Amino acid sequence: MRKYFARTFSRLSLRSANGTWFALALLLSSFAFSGCVNNLTSNPIPSLKGETAKPSGVIYVVNEGEDSISVIDVASQKVVAGVPVGQFPHYVAVAPDGKRAYVTNGESADISIIDTATHKIIGTIPAGKDPQGISIRPDGRFAYVANFDSNDVSVIDLGANKAVETIKVGTAPQGIAISPDGKRVYVANLRSGEISVVNTATNRIESSIPAGTGPAGIGVSPDGKYLYVGGHGQMSGMPGSSGSGGAPIQGKGMMGSTPTPGRDMGASDQGSMGGKNKDMRIIDISTQQVAGMITCGVMPIAVVSSGNGGRVYVVSHGSDEVSVIDTATRKVTATVTVGKNPNGIALSPDGRFAYVSNKDTNDVSVIDLSSNSVVANAAVGKGPRGLAYVNAKSQ
Repeated sequence: MRKYFARTFSRLSLRSANGTWFALALLLSSFAFSGCVNNLTSNPIPSLKGETAKPSGVIYVVNEGEDSISVIDVASQKVVAGVPVGQFPHYVAVAPDGKRAYVTNGESADISIIDTATHKIIGTIPAGKDPQGISIRPDGRFAYVANFDSNDVSVIDLGANKAVETIKVGTAPQGIAISPDGKRVYVANLRSGEISVVNTATNRIESSIPAGTGPAGIGVSPDGKYLYVGGHGQMSGMPGSSGSGGAPIQGKGMMGSTPTPGRDMGASDQGSMGGKNKDMRIIDISTQQVAGMITCGVMPIAVVSSGNGGRVYVVSHGSDEVSVIDTATRKVTATVTVGKNPNGIALSPDGRFAYVSNKDTNDVSVIDLSSNSVVANAAVGKGPRGLAYVNAKSQ
């Protein structure tokens, strides 16, 4: 077992002066100073991060290179626990009630179940080959897991802790998202360049939406009207995340036509980026057509919406940045530089902070969303990828 956490605690030593004259001066000044004390009590001093109240809860960070989860206390922004999981873990999802977390393990082809109160493994569920993206229905009854190497989705009964159905989808499914009402699951198929739409009542594919070349990151707007889809672009010979080799990624053009060389997803930027995508596409779910394209950083692969749907945050791992998008204007309003090779993002429930995993710097960037600036970097294990927020009330 690898040992990778080292905790350092510092103690503050306070010394007080003593003496007759000091005591007398302190007594006389206390009357004048009492007004200041009362003022400080009624108007707390903001923290160094510009906030008057500390956030609560923990972040679960998946360390691909160490087969573990780092548990970050969001108040101290330090790792407080480590959880060993399966081989080559990718992503994590938390149940709606916050009591359980589920980690997809690529090489061991299973899902680790974590009790979030104790940060202990309490079970394992077999899945398909190289399980990656995972999304849980809002009612907490079922999880849907994208199996990259077996080209299917496992439907997991979370009451019985077992797979109850397997749905064949496109080639190399990776990203996965579920509609707010839980009626549809959207699966981004990296190599076949499409989004598989699954009806959760029947667990059957309803339709397939063209999504450009190498779609990966996918999110749903809170009102359920739009999909936000990022992707790698043209990356011939990209290996599967579990280490297996792969054929060149194929895909469809904007409206489903086969792309010409250099005209795949993000065509406006293909020449300078060697086929790597820089655009996030907005898909109207009602028409299943592309409603817009927004240029972000290089290879946007993780997407998340704010709680009210007013902002979308896009992680681009090829340019080490997060793009902040105003959904009303569909424009990038800010760009935040983070660590090297960012891969995942999670928002705090109150919408104040974003947490971004950086695979090459082995840390998590903490972004204050009021200023769109990085206010801390928390060191974690090796190769952090997926991450999720666990609210304090559920622990």
